[in-house]
Amino acid sequence: ALDARGSGAPEDVYAMAAHYAAGETARAPERVFRTGLAAGRLALAENAVAAAVAFLEPAAAAAEAGNIAPDSGFREALAQAYLRTGRLDAAKRELRLAMDSEPEPLRRAALLLTLSIAQRGAWEISAAIDTCREGLALIGRPMPRNRLVLLVSTLWSLLLAGAAGKLGWGRLHPTRTPPDVRERVRLHAALNLVAAYTCGIGVMNPDGPFFMARAGWPATRLGNSTEYVESQVGLGMFFASLRRWGRAERVFARAAAIATSDMGDPKL
Repeated sequence: ALDARGSGAPEDVYAMAAHYAAGETARAPERVFRTGLAAGRLALAENAVAAAVAFLEPAAAAAEAGNIAPDSGFREALAQAYLRTGRLDAAKRELRLAMDSEPEPLRRAALLLTLSIAQRGAWEISAAIDTCREGLALIGRPMPRNRLVLLVSTLWSLLLAGAAGKLGWGRLHPTRTPPDVRERVRLHAALNLVAAYTCGIGVMNPDGPFFMARAGWPATRLGNSTEYVESQVGLGMFFASLRRWGRAERVFARAAAIATSDMGDPKL
């Protein structure tokens, strides 16, 4: 009856997945899989991560029993659920399976981004940084190995970030920018940010400031976004490390205002 109604209301999405998972799953494995995936994604969006695992695991079991091949999107959702509930090894396993079936470079870079976060959580610091480097290379933004080239290109990136921030030059249009272009810019920022924070955990890695500086340009191009807020937090940390407390506080306050007032995301 819920399936026939197809309201799409959250309570119906959850109820339908729960009913299918609790029923005779071998009779309709495709529906068990699809409804579990829909409920799992909704639970992730609502930060109900334990519920997401509870919906996605029966979906995975139904897929295996019904000879259904989950795509990389399903694997990524399950990996996110595992990652956010602290099951890091399971998250890494699902992400590697997703990589095996995903040929598209942007999607592979997105999977590598999540894999690097899982590796960082497991204190695999060098592996996490290397994974970010691999993702940056996939989207055509490799981190130079030559130190002179790295320095010059990072300074150029800082100049571009300043131009975008003060003049609006290079900013992406909120509606006219093609989705693949926006995703490439987002990944450019996010991979650099994750690498920068991972270097900070590693303490002795000297590339952290370079990654953080190189995140500013793509993050500013995005405008108000998770990546822009995180880049501003990194900038505030930089000023705090120089004991420029007033400047640091102003940057942190601006980042908080964007996250809460402009984006409606106090968790960020």
